[in-house]
Amino acid sequence: AAQTRSIVVPNSKGEGDVQDMALRAVAKASVTHFDVLARSEHAAVCDVRPVSGRMHQIRVHAEHEGHPLAGDTQYGLALQPTPRCRRLLLHAHSLRIRHPRQGGLLRITAPPPPAFWCEAEALGLSANSFASVSGGVL
Repeated sequence: AAQTRSIVVPNSKGEGDVQDMALRAVAKASVTHFDVLARSEHAAVCDVRPVSGRMHQIRVHAEHEGHPLAGDTQYGLALQPTPRCRRLLLHAHSLRIRHPRQGGLLRITAPPPPAFWCEAEALGLSANSFASVSGGVL
C-alpha cells in the first residue's frame, strides 16, 4: 500500500536565486501530495501530485521534508543518495489538462526515458517499482 504525505508550505518564485526560490513566510501556500510506491536502500519511487503550480514546487517540498530528489543539484545537494545521479530523477509521467477546444479532461502519458531507468536502477529501484504509478510525477 502506498504511503501518502501531503506537504503544505509556502513557496516563493523569488528573484532567481536558489535561496529566494525556497520557502519564505511571505510566500503563497502551495500543496503537494507524495505517495511512496517503492523503496530501496538509497531512494524511493513516489507518485507526486502538485495541487498548486509554483516554480520548483516539487523540488522545494521534497527538500523541505529532508528527501530531495535524486540528482537535484539546486535543492538538497548535501543529502543526495550514493551513488549520485548524473541527472535529475523527475519525470512527468502523466499530465491532465482541460482540452482547449472540446473542454473535456485530456490525459497525456509518457514513460520515463532510458537514461531515467539507468539512474533509478543504480539506486536499487527496478522497473517493476514504477508499474504502480497511476499518474503524476515520478
